[in-house]
Amino acid sequence: MKRTLLLRKFLLAKMPQHINAQTAKEYWLGDGCHHTFLIFDLLDHPEIYAEEFIAHAHQCLLAEQRDDALILLPMGSTNHLRRIKMVIVEPDGSFAAFCGNGARVIAAYWECFLHGDSQGFTLVTADEQKDHPVTALGNGYYRINLLSALTIPHFSHFLVRDAALSCTKEAQDIWTFSLEHEGRAYSLYFAQTGEPHLVCFAALSYEELTALGHLLNTRYRSHFPHGIYLNAVTIVDDSTISVRTYERGVNHITMSCGTG
Repeated sequence: MKRTLLLRKFLLAKMPQHINAQTAKEYWLGDGCHHTFLIFDLLDHPEIYAEEFIAHAHQCLLAEQRDDALILLPMGSTNHLRRIKMVIVEPDGSFAAFCGNGARVIAAYWECFLHGDSQGFTLVTADEQKDHPVTALGNGYYRINLLSALTIPHFSHFLVRDAALSCTKEAQDIWTFSLEHEGRAYSLYFAQTGEPHLVCFAALSYEELTALGHLLNTRYRSHFPHGIYLNAVTIVDDSTISVRTYERGVNHITMSCGTG
Protein backbone atom coordinates (compact mmCIF):
# COMPACT_ATOMS: atom_id res chain seq x y z
CA MET A 1 0.00 0.00 0.00
CA LYS A 2 1.35 3.40 -0.90
CA ARG A 3 1.65 5.86 1.91
CA THR A 4 0.46 9.46 1.93
CA LEU A 5 2.26 12.46 3.30
CA LEU A 6 0.68 15.74 4.38
CA LEU A 7 2.60 18.87 3.46
CA ARG A 8 2.22 22.28 5.10
CA LYS A 9 3.38 25.59 3.72
CA PHE A 10 5.91 27.72 5.61
CA LEU A 11 7.90 30.89 5.08
CA LEU A 12 10.85 30.82 2.71
CA ALA A 13 13.62 33.42 2.68
CA LYS A 14 14.75 34.68 -0.74
CA MET A 15 18.50 34.93 -1.33
CA PRO A 16 19.64 36.59 -4.61
CA GLN A 17 22.61 35.01 -6.37
CA HIS A 18 24.34 35.56 -9.72
CA ILE A 19 25.45 32.69 -11.94
CA ASN A 20 27.27 34.92 -14.44
CA ALA A 21 27.05 38.43 -15.87
CA GLN A 22 24.24 37.53 -18.28
CA THR A 23 22.03 35.32 -16.12
CA ALA A 24 20.92 36.31 -12.62
CA LYS A 25 19.15 33.64 -10.59
CA GLU A 26 17.90 33.58 -7.06
CA TYR A 27 17.60 30.63 -4.77
CA TRP A 28 15.33 30.06 -1.82
CA LEU A 29 15.93 28.61 1.62
CA GLY A 30 13.50 25.96 2.84
CA ASP A 31 13.00 23.83 5.92
CA GLY A 32 11.01 20.59 5.92
CA CYS A 33 10.86 18.97 9.37
CA HIS A 34 14.25 20.54 10.19
CA HIS A 35 15.71 19.09 6.97
CA THR A 36 17.21 22.15 5.26
CA PHE A 37 17.30 22.95 1.54
CA LEU A 38 18.22 25.40 -1.19
CA ILE A 39 15.67 25.63 -4.03
CA PHE A 40 16.78 26.62 -7.54
CA ASP A 41 13.78 27.30 -9.77
CA LEU A 42 14.67 26.68 -13.45
CA LEU A 43 11.09 26.05 -14.56
CA ASP A 44 11.21 29.07 -16.86
CA HIS A 45 14.91 28.81 -17.71
CA PRO A 46 15.80 25.12 -18.24
CA GLU A 47 18.38 26.13 -20.86
CA ILE A 48 20.85 27.19 -18.15
CA TYR A 49 20.84 23.74 -16.53
CA ALA A 50 24.34 22.41 -17.23
CA GLU A 51 27.47 21.25 -15.40
CA GLU A 52 28.36 24.87 -14.67
CA PHE A 53 25.00 25.49 -13.02
CA ILE A 54 25.19 22.27 -10.98
CA ALA A 55 28.64 23.32 -9.74
CA HIS A 56 27.20 26.73 -8.82
CA ALA A 57 24.31 25.14 -6.92
CA HIS A 58 26.77 22.88 -5.08
CA GLN A 59 28.94 25.83 -4.08
CA CYS A 60 25.89 27.70 -2.77
CA LEU A 61 24.86 24.60 -0.82
CA LEU A 62 28.24 24.39 0.89
CA ALA A 63 28.28 28.13 1.59
CA GLU A 64 24.81 28.01 3.17
CA GLN A 65 25.63 24.77 5.04
CA ARG A 66 22.27 23.19 4.17
CA ASP A 67 21.49 19.51 3.73
CA ASP A 68 20.49 19.43 0.03
CA ALA A 69 20.05 21.60 -3.05
CA LEU A 70 16.87 21.07 -5.09
CA ILE A 71 16.88 22.07 -8.77
CA LEU A 72 13.44 22.28 -10.39
CA LEU A 73 13.14 21.56 -14.13
CA PRO A 74 10.04 21.50 -16.41
CA MET A 75 8.91 18.12 -17.78
CA GLY A 76 5.71 19.05 -19.61
CA SER A 77 2.39 17.98 -18.15
CA THR A 78 0.23 14.89 -17.66
CA ASN A 79 -3.37 14.46 -16.50
CA HIS A 80 -3.67 18.25 -16.52
CA LEU A 81 -0.89 18.56 -13.91
CA ARG A 82 2.46 20.21 -14.52
CA ARG A 83 5.38 17.78 -14.22
CA ILE A 84 8.40 19.06 -12.29
CA LYS A 85 11.70 17.18 -12.22
CA MET A 86 13.48 17.32 -8.87
CA VAL A 87 17.27 17.11 -9.14
CA ILE A 88 18.83 16.67 -5.69
CA VAL A 89 22.46 17.74 -5.23
CA GLU A 90 24.19 16.48 -2.10
CA PRO A 91 26.98 18.22 -0.12
CA ASP A 92 29.50 15.60 -1.27
CA GLY A 93 28.68 16.36 -4.91
CA SER A 94 26.59 13.22 -5.52
CA PHE A 95 22.92 13.09 -6.52
CA ALA A 96 20.05 11.62 -4.52
CA ALA A 97 17.24 9.67 -6.16
CA PHE A 98 14.33 11.10 -4.15
CA CYS A 99 13.66 13.13 -1.02
CA GLY A 100 10.44 13.08 0.97
CA ASN A 101 11.19 16.27 2.89
CA GLY A 102 12.31 17.85 -0.37
CA ALA A 103 8.80 17.17 -1.66
CA ARG A 104 7.43 19.04 1.38
CA VAL A 105 9.56 22.06 0.58
CA ILE A 106 8.66 22.10 -3.11
CA ALA A 107 4.95 21.89 -2.23
CA ALA A 108 5.41 24.86 0.09
CA TYR A 109 7.23 26.77 -2.64
CA TRP A 110 4.42 25.94 -5.09
CA GLU A 111 1.78 27.09 -2.63
CA CYS A 112 3.51 30.33 -1.71
CA PHE A 113 4.85 31.56 -5.03
CA LEU A 114 3.81 29.62 -8.12
CA HIS A 115 0.04 29.11 -7.88
CA GLY A 116 0.29 27.62 -11.38
CA ASP A 117 -2.37 25.01 -10.75
CA SER A 118 -4.70 24.87 -7.78
CA GLN A 119 -4.92 21.08 -8.16
CA GLY A 120 -1.22 20.53 -7.52
CA PHE A 121 1.57 19.15 -9.68
CA THR A 122 3.53 15.97 -10.42
CA LEU A 123 7.02 15.47 -9.02
CA VAL A 124 9.35 13.51 -11.31
CA THR A 125 12.39 11.63 -9.97
CA ALA A 126 15.82 12.64 -11.26
CA ASP A 127 16.09 9.46 -13.36
CA GLU A 128 12.66 10.28 -14.86
CA GLN A 129 11.44 6.76 -14.01
CA LYS A 130 8.80 7.64 -11.40
CA ASP A 131 6.02 10.21 -11.19
CA HIS A 132 4.74 11.30 -7.78
CA PRO A 133 1.46 13.26 -8.01
CA VAL A 134 1.29 16.03 -5.40
CA THR A 135 -2.38 16.81 -4.82
CA ALA A 136 -3.63 20.02 -3.25
CA LEU A 137 -6.05 19.40 -0.38
CA GLY A 138 -6.75 23.04 0.41
CA ASN A 139 -5.64 25.39 3.22
CA GLY A 140 -1.99 24.90 2.31
CA TYR A 141 -2.01 21.10 2.66
CA TYR A 142 -0.82 18.64 0.02
CA ARG A 143 -0.74 14.88 -0.33
CA ILE A 144 1.97 12.94 -2.17
CA ASN A 145 1.98 9.28 -3.12
CA LEU A 146 5.35 7.82 -2.21
CA LEU A 147 6.75 4.50 -3.33
CA SER A 148 5.84 1.31 -1.51
CA ALA A 149 8.74 -0.06 0.53
CA LEU A 150 10.95 -2.65 -1.17
CA THR A 151 12.49 -4.99 1.40
CA ILE A 152 14.14 -7.58 -0.86
CA PRO A 153 17.75 -6.48 -1.51
CA HIS A 154 18.13 -8.76 -4.57
CA PHE A 155 15.76 -6.48 -6.49
CA SER A 156 17.45 -3.21 -5.55
CA HIS A 157 19.54 -1.25 -8.04
CA PHE A 158 21.29 0.50 -5.16
CA LEU A 159 23.07 -2.70 -4.00
CA VAL A 160 25.63 -4.80 -5.84
CA ARG A 161 25.15 -8.56 -6.07
CA ASP A 162 27.68 -9.34 -3.31
CA ALA A 163 25.83 -7.06 -0.90
CA ALA A 164 22.49 -8.70 -1.69
CA LEU A 165 23.95 -12.17 -1.23
CA SER A 166 25.41 -11.19 2.14
CA CYS A 167 21.93 -10.40 3.46
CA THR A 168 20.17 -13.07 5.52
CA LYS A 169 16.46 -13.78 5.26
CA GLU A 170 14.76 -13.69 8.67
CA ALA A 171 11.12 -13.93 7.59
CA GLN A 172 9.08 -13.43 4.46
CA ASP A 173 10.51 -10.39 2.65
CA ILE A 174 12.56 -9.36 5.71
CA TRP A 175 16.32 -9.31 5.16
CA THR A 176 19.18 -8.33 7.46
CA PHE A 177 22.70 -7.16 6.76
CA SER A 178 25.16 -8.05 9.51
CA LEU A 179 27.77 -5.51 10.54
CA GLU A 180 30.53 -5.63 13.15
CA HIS A 181 32.24 -2.60 14.59
CA GLU A 182 34.57 -2.33 17.58
CA GLY A 183 33.60 -5.75 18.89
CA ARG A 184 29.82 -5.24 18.64
CA ALA A 185 27.55 -7.02 16.15
CA TYR A 186 24.62 -5.18 14.53
CA SER A 187 21.62 -6.54 12.62
CA LEU A 188 20.56 -4.01 10.00
CA TYR A 189 17.28 -4.44 8.13
CA PHE A 190 17.12 -3.46 4.46
CA ALA A 191 14.33 -1.30 3.01
CA GLN A 192 14.10 0.89 -0.09
CA THR A 193 11.59 3.74 -0.33
CA GLY A 194 12.91 5.69 -3.28
CA GLU A 195 16.22 5.80 -1.40
CA PRO A 196 18.17 2.83 0.05
CA HIS A 197 17.99 2.35 3.82
CA LEU A 198 19.33 0.09 6.53
CA VAL A 199 17.39 0.09 9.81
CA CYS A 200 18.85 -0.75 13.20
CA PHE A 201 16.44 -1.35 16.08
CA ALA A 202 18.77 -0.19 18.82
CA ALA A 203 19.32 2.91 20.95
CA LEU A 204 22.50 4.07 19.22
CA SER A 205 24.25 7.13 20.54
CA TYR A 206 24.88 10.05 18.22
CA GLU A 207 28.56 9.09 18.02
CA GLU A 208 27.80 5.41 17.41
CA LEU A 209 25.31 6.12 14.62
CA THR A 210 27.76 8.52 13.00
CA ALA A 211 30.54 5.93 13.12
CA LEU A 212 28.37 3.17 11.64
CA GLY A 213 26.96 5.44 8.94
CA HIS A 214 30.45 6.54 7.99
CA LEU A 215 31.64 2.93 7.95
CA LEU A 216 28.84 1.81 5.62
CA ASN A 217 29.46 4.71 3.24
CA THR A 218 33.24 4.29 3.09
CA ARG A 219 34.55 0.81 3.86
CA TYR A 220 31.41 -0.83 2.45
CA ARG A 221 31.17 1.45 -0.56
CA SER A 222 31.76 -1.51 -2.87
CA HIS A 223 28.57 -3.06 -1.44
CA PHE A 224 26.57 0.17 -1.66
CA PRO A 225 28.08 2.08 -4.62
CA HIS A 226 25.63 4.96 -4.28
CA GLY A 227 25.89 5.06 -0.50
CA ILE A 228 23.14 4.11 1.94
CA TYR A 229 21.09 5.63 4.76
CA LEU A 230 21.24 4.21 8.29
CA ASN A 231 18.24 4.65 10.60
CA ALA A 232 18.51 4.01 14.34
CA VAL A 233 15.03 3.17 15.66
CA THR A 234 13.75 2.74 19.22
CA ILE A 235 10.22 1.77 20.23
CA VAL A 236 8.74 4.41 22.53
CA ASP A 237 5.28 2.86 22.97
CA ASP A 238 2.64 0.94 20.98
CA SER A 239 2.06 3.87 18.63
CA THR A 240 5.34 5.82 18.73
CA ILE A 241 8.85 5.23 17.46
CA SER A 242 11.95 7.41 17.66
CA VAL A 243 14.13 7.63 14.53
CA ARG A 244 17.55 9.16 13.99
CA THR A 245 19.04 9.01 10.48
CA TYR A 246 22.53 9.16 8.98
CA GLU A 247 22.09 10.24 5.36
CA ARG A 248 24.17 9.28 2.38
CA GLY A 249 25.40 12.24 0.34
CA VAL A 250 24.99 14.55 3.33
CA ASN A 251 27.25 12.17 5.27
CA HIS A 252 26.08 13.12 8.70
CA ILE A 253 22.99 12.80 10.91
CA THR A 254 20.10 14.98 9.78
CA MET A 255 17.20 16.18 11.92
CA SER A 256 14.65 14.15 9.93
CA CYS A 257 14.30 12.04 6.81
CA GLY A 258 11.16 11.78 4.65
CA THR A 259 12.00 8.48 2.92
CA GLY A 260 13.21 7.07 6.24
